[in-house]
Amino acid sequence: MLKKINLTLTIILFIIASFTLLNAQENKPVIRILKVDWYVVSQYGVKLQYRTFDNTPVILYLPKSFENKIFRFIEPPKGVGDIHGVPALIVHMNGGKLELIDIYVQHNKKDALLVKLSDEDVEKFREIEKIGKVDIKF
Repeated sequence: MLKKINLTLTIILFIIASFTLLNAQENKPVIRILKVDWYVVSQYGVKLQYRTFDNTPVILYLPKSFENKIFRFIEPPKGVGDIHGVPALIVHMNGGKLELIDIYVQHNKKDALLVKLSDEDVEKFREIEKIGKVDIKF
């Protein structure tokens, strides 16, 4: 009987500890790094293609009004030499929610292709701006 009570208490404590750990991990800041294939800058914002963790290409639209609120361009530190894996997205999350996207590039926006976007692209920028948030797939 005593063994049964001890086993039951152990199981209950294990379940409580598991839920506590899961909750603590959900509220923890997380940084995820994604490879960028290409990006273009226009008067409407930034259009880029990145790769998910399973190497699936995804097109991401970041409206100009989101700059410095949801995304920003970051240069590598000076004097580091050749940085491999640039450009890249550094996605800052907290509690499973997107906080900030850093677009890590070699020479800031200078290397970006300046393009005139299609009407479909312009419409995508407007839709995302209306929604007010960006959805990132990992």
